[in-house]
Amino acid sequence: MVFVGLLIHGCGSGGVGDDGNSSKDSPDSIKQPGEPTEISYNPGGNNSSTSIPAGTSVLTPFTVKESAEVGSNEFPVTAVFPLPFGVYQDTEKLHITDDEGRAVPAQFEVLNRWWSRDNSIRHVMVHFFPDIEAFDGENSNTGISSYNFVKSDSVQVIPNNPVVVNDFDSFISVENNLIDLTIEKSPLRIFTPAGELKSLFWDENDQLDQSFLHDQVDIEVEENGPLRSIIRLSSKTVFYDPENIKHGWAMRIYAYANSPLIRVEFQLQNSAINSRFSAPLFFKGHHLSIETGSNAVNFQLRADTPPVADVHSLPLGVIKTNDVNVHLRNFQQTFPNGLSQDGSGTIEIELWPAWSRKFQHNKYIDMDMHWLDDMQHTYKEILLDFNAARSEVGSDKLAKVFEFPPVPVIPLSYYKETGATFDLGGFVPDSSLGAVDNSTNRRPYYAEVEYDLQREHTRYAFGIDNFGLDMSRKLAVSMTGGWPDTRQAFYYSGKPAEYFDALDYAKGELNIRPQWLGAYTHVADHELVKPSCNPYAGSTWRHHSGNHEDTLSRGADDVPGYSQSANPRDDQHAWFYHIEGAYYMSGDRWIYDWYKFMSEFKQKYLHKLDAFPDFSSRSIGHNLAVSMSAYKAIGNAPLKEAINTFVDTHLTDVMKEPHNVKSSSYDYDSESHIEAPFQLGFMLRSLIDFSYEVNGDTEALQIIQDGIEWNYQYANFCYYCSVTSTESNVGRSGTGLTLV
Repeated sequence: MVFVGLLIHGCGSGGVGDDGNSSKDSPDSIKQPGEPTEISYNPGGNNSSTSIPAGTSVLTPFTVKESAEVGSNEFPVTAVFPLPFGVYQDTEKLHITDDEGRAVPAQFEVLNRWWSRDNSIRHVMVHFFPDIEAFDGENSNTGISSYNFVKSDSVQVIPNNPVVVNDFDSFISVENNLIDLTIEKSPLRIFTPAGELKSLFWDENDQLDQSFLHDQVDIEVEENGPLRSIIRLSSKTVFYDPENIKHGWAMRIYAYANSPLIRVEFQLQNSAINSRFSAPLFFKGHHLSIETGSNAVNFQLRADTPPVADVHSLPLGVIKTNDVNVHLRNFQQTFPNGLSQDGSGTIEIELWPAWSRKFQHNKYIDMDMHWLDDMQHTYKEILLDFNAARSEVGSDKLAKVFEFPPVPVIPLSYYKETGATFDLGGFVPDSSLGAVDNSTNRRPYYAEVEYDLQREHTRYAFGIDNFGLDMSRKLAVSMTGGWPDTRQAFYYSGKPAEYFDALDYAKGELNIRPQWLGAYTHVADHELVKPSCNPYAGSTWRHHSGNHEDTLSRGADDVPGYSQSANPRDDQHAWFYHIEGAYYMSGDRWIYDWYKFMSEFKQKYLHKLDAFPDFSSRSIGHNLAVSMSAYKAIGNAPLKEAINTFVDTHLTDVMKEPHNVKSSSYDYDSESHIEAPFQLGFMLRSLIDFSYEVNGDTEALQIIQDGIEWNYQYANFCYYCSVTSTESNVGRSGTGLTLV
């Protein structure tokens, strides 16, 4: 066993939650049995340096807004900056400075590139520790710190106590002079300064299955930098039979410079790719545990009561122990959750508590189990604070910052200048520039109806199978009316509440809808799995044969009380526009994982391999849009080739004379091929995006021109009308606004 827990003593203040508990260089400061572990360091030591970068030119000023109302100087944040095409191939000359021009220790990671052009950097993630006074909840000008994103010839400022990752044949070590983490590779064992971390999964027969002991575990040093490093670990779902599914999982471990904090994000998975069809994953519970070996007093904190008013006023998920303080984010919002420690010192982080059961829609189900639907992945966020001697007040402050971390706000004018983030070539109207954030609410707001458990068609917003999701379309993805929601208001307003709302909305999509196949690739797995978004308003993305073949090998007929929690989006309503917006606000790595899957999955549609492909214009538009989003995020070359082939061959082949416009339907009364401008608008928008990405495409530009001319000369924003008639249409429909 390899286990090192390093304890450094020195002088320092309390950072987040600074309450005067500074340590002393004396024998009295050494931990005694039964006393909390104290780590001495200088919180805020990475906020700025004394140096001013030479030859500096400011790319853009920006601010960071505090939302927890407690201040922050030792909590890491990530800002995502767009960069114009053709300027930067590396991050060597990029820096962050404070409002006095002093260099701030920061780490720069390429998020994506202009893949289709010269491969220059398109978005860069910047990790740093902002120093911000508390927002007072009343004055919109409080709780804001100013910074600059600059270009300079100076070398990067090295953070205090940088993260060092060593990837050896048999183990990985992660250390920053304050804490050490050791990951033994085979069998997988993870040792923290507080003890061994385990993942405990109890199947539907209450048999324990330890996630880390699965036969095949993939380990990757995903990010290796001095200020932030990430270790990603994962194991695929395996389908043996409908009552025997080996759960899949993925976990990210984040370590930071000069910090006693380790962030853990654990994703439970049910997405077997060793079988064409699969089943729900039923289980009794899933916990992470840390075996500290310390004597302790039994303690338990539970979130099991559905919130019915002001969820922000409910207790946060934090437990203090002598070895580590544990924080569970969105503790109330994603109930049921629990945190506990027993007399032997074992800490349980109860992500799907074994003492609870499934909460679905607006009530707990009668069955004494949890489940993940087939093709569902769900993750939760944990913060481990190994400065266990942090006071109650300090831990409470840290919990609030973890719940609502500081938010970087980049001026809208910079997004317009760079033309890298928004579609339509980064178009931003001048009238949108210069907005001022006067809001005094920096947290998400929930309407009264979202707390209503009694509503017949519930829009209840809380619970792990509700939180963040578009509840009106949770099951009825194809319901009439509505528009895709991009949730990009934050880019325009700079309001932290809209930032949190956008990320929650994207995470709800990823956590709740069954829209994943972990480790799936088109080349290796399509022949067996043959996934599909058909049929219209379908309940799964599993293979669709068209003959009512059951895609679940175990369902409601076999397990009384079971019903699917949410439906995946079909081709005609594949409204994933909001995910891209959240990605370029945050650089969220789980969104990256989902785009990686979609970059493989969407090759089926683009190559027309579906038995019953939907070729309506809205379906084409939505599929092209999410394919382009995945390509921009991942840079998957086969996906780009598939998009090119689809546009230049498959799409041009279905255009109708005399206007060179495709039809989405056939009107048997008039014996005419018809099209709806609202459908055409979705398709043309995605073609504009595609053409911009590849710097012009002859076939795409011709389709765009012909579609616009047809609407202008003949359709006149009709609802549906003929694509072959040479007579102008008289009626108009507001649905045609997608073409505006």
